[in-house]
Amino acid sequence: MEERQDAMLANDNRTRIQRFGTSPEAVTASVSAERSISSPVASAHAGQVPREPLLLQLKAHWETVRGDNALAFRSDIDPNDLRFMLPSLMLVEAADTLDAFRIRLFGTALVQEFGEDRTGKRFADLRHVDNFEEAYADFERVRRTMQPSYLTGRSISADRCYRGYSRLLLPLTLNGNSVDIILGGYAFS
Repeated sequence: MEERQDAMLANDNRTRIQRFGTSPEAVTASVSAERSISSPVASAHAGQVPREPLLLQLKAHWETVRGDNALAFRSDIDPNDLRFMLPSLMLVEAADTLDAFRIRLFGTALVQEFGEDRTGKRFADLRHVDNFEEAYADFERVRRTMQPSYLTGRSISADRCYRGYSRLLLPLTLNGNSVDIILGGYAFS
């Protein structure tokens, strides 16, 4: 998989060199910079209801699955029920420290938007992301409070364009007592 991605990147770099007359070193530096930029501006909206239809639908599904429980069980989340936004979803395994949180699923729309597949990465591996603390502290808040969180912000996408986004984080449990997984849904504008 990694070799295939490297080959695709090499082809893309050759195209950029041919098209723009840029040196291979400059293209590599440009691609590295593109991949390291993510969330320069973000603000959390505690208790606010998302405005975006897909995020509203995701929250409604979570509330239905949760029922009268304090938390929704991970085992009750069926990916088939979330087909409407699978490409824009992420699943994050919670941990005792923010750096130890691990991304278990990073949807294809997120890979395209942020310029890298973050599946399997710990948050400690993402310290290169601009505004890391603001962009990721919300995950710790969801783990600690066991409450959903809605956040809006701007990102610089892999194609170097500013895009607005909204993110909804929903707590999931394995045992009924703690937040073990966080389901995140994104909507881009």
